[in-house]
Amino acid sequence: MVRQFRSGTLAIATVLAIACGDASNPGAPQSSAGSALARHMDSLVVAAKSNPRDSLWAATIEGAEYVPAYGGTPTSVTVNTDSGTQTWQALILEEVSPGADTASFLWAYSDPAFTKVLVTGAHEGPGTIANIVSLLILNDTTVVSSVGYTVVTTTSVGESCTFTSGLVNIPNTFAAGSCSLGTFTGAVHIAFGGDSIAMAAQPMTGVILK
Repeated sequence: MVRQFRSGTLAIATVLAIACGDASNPGAPQSSAGSALARHMDSLVVAAKSNPRDSLWAATIEGAEYVPAYGGTPTSVTVNTDSGTQTWQALILEEVSPGADTASFLWAYSDPAFTKVLVTGAHEGPGTIANIVSLLILNDTTVVSSVGYTVVTTTSVGESCTFTSGLVNIPNTFAAGSCSLGTFTGAVHIAFGGDSIAMAAQPMTGVILK
C-alpha cells in the first residue's frame, strides 16, 4: 500500500507550512512549520535508506512527507492505545481521481523521531467505501498489518498549496491548481493483535491533490 501510494503521488506531482500563495510559484514564502517538518522528514528518509532494515519505515515516512512538502502541517490528535491515551500528530493526503474515486491516506506518529507510525486510509468510489490495509511500524523494525475502521471526510478546501523546494525525496512541484490545503474529520479504530489504535472523530488538516 505504501509503495503504490508513493508511485501514484509521484506521477501526479511530476505532471502537475500551512502556506498561502501562488501554487505556480514554488519560490513563494514558505510556512516555517510545514517546511521545517518536510526537511526533517526528508533527512530521516535519506538516512534510513542507507540501512535496508529501515526500507518500509523509510517508504512510509517518504509518503507522509508529501503533506508538509506541499504546505500542510500536522494536527495534534488524541489517540487511545492499549497503554493509555496519548497525543500524536496526524497528516492527511487526499487524492481525487477524474472518475470521482477518492483515496484518503492518514499517517499518525507518536513523536518527531517517528518511533510509532500508523499509516491507514480509505478508498471511496461510486457507491462503495473500502478501507485500505493499515500498517503500524514500531521502532523501525516491527511491522503489523490489519484492516479496521477508517473514515476521512473533507470539511473544507482552502488555499492553494505552496511547494517546499530543495527536498531530496520530492524534487518536483505540482501543476498550478492541482493542489489545495484542506480540513478534514478523521476517525480510526484498528486492532493490531496485541495493540490497538483508536481516534474518535476529530478535525485534522492536510492537502488535496486532483
